[in-house]
Amino acid sequence: MKKLLLLLFLIPDLVLAARCGASVDIVSSSSAITYSSTLGKEITELCKRKDIMHVRYFIFEEEDRSWENQRRVGSSMSMIMRDYCNFDKQIKNDVTTGYLVCEFKDNR
Repeated sequence: MKKLLLLLFLIPDLVLAARCGASVDIVSSSSAITYSSTLGKEITELCKRKDIMHVRYFIFEEEDRSWENQRRVGSSMSMIMRDYCNFDKQIKNDVTTGYLVCEFKDNR
């Protein structure tokens, strides 16, 4: 009975983090800085400290799936991680699919 009562007292303290997200469309004519600034504006508007941040880079056209664009996505992803991810927590990213997940923290 005491264990059950203790568990009931602990449940309100177990808070799940909120989620926020931002996305950008990848086109051959844009640069990594353009992607990062677009995402940065969305992120600062939508995310609060300790939110779980999801960032997506969408590549719709086959011609935009070049090695050069993947380098741009990787570069932009690095800038976003540097500026908006909590490095004390786990960070997951995949340049080939254009996906980044981390805990939001404004490091600028």
